[in-house]
Amino acid sequence: MGEQGIAVSVLALTPPGTQSLAPDDALRLSRIANETAAEAVSRHPRRLRAMSTLPMPAPDRVVRELERRRSWN
Repeated sequence: MGEQGIAVSVLALTPPGTQSLAPDDALRLSRIANETAAEAVSRHPRRLRAMSTLPMPAPDRVVRELERRRSWN
């Protein structure tokens, strides 16, 4: 990153992400993606940021996952 002049990078699971998965699989992938991103950001807080991945096929679980992810900040 430094050699290319990039100061900060944003980590994000890009589409289709969890959209095409069954609800339980979407939740599982969202949790794994969020935990992996949070770990990377914690190791390099000045260089990395992360967007949350949400289990959109499981609308009843979206808010809980977002709140779980936000509690790490």
